[in-house]
Amino acid sequence: MLHFADLVPTVPVDTGSKKPDYMISVVTKLYGVEVKRPESEAAIERSVRGAAQQLSSVGLSGVLAIDVSDCVVRGDLERISHAWDGPPYVRVLPEYARMRDGIGRQVYDATRRGLRPGYGPVMVTMILARGYHWNRSPDAFGRD
Repeated sequence: MLHFADLVPTVPVDTGSKKPDYMISVVTKLYGVEVKRPESEAAIERSVRGAAQQLSSVGLSGVLAIDVSDCVVRGDLERISHAWDGPPYVRVLPEYARMRDGIGRQVYDATRRGLRPGYGPVMVTMILARGYHWNRSPDAFGRD
């Protein structure tokens, strides 16, 4: 995603101290990118808080990239029948939206119109879930 925004993420040199997962440079300013992949919906809040703390601990503002793929019911992504005629994302949209909105409320206080305490270094929050695949691929020529 960063590449498509014409940003060139780099992996920081391992110095043994805390560092972000990636660094991006915009003109002369450095930003950090923290990637978290919580294993369950219950772990999302802790992962988001940890990512913000990691950015803060190295004194950088930046991006939280939260991959909630493992939090989505995998069967809904992996077992789409070739007879399914709707867009595949519809099957997980309510579940994904609940997680996305929860992360948004955790980071941003809509009443105060600002970031919540502890989330000051967060400039962008990206929430994503990896795609689906068909349980049995439809044949390109219409054969079952």
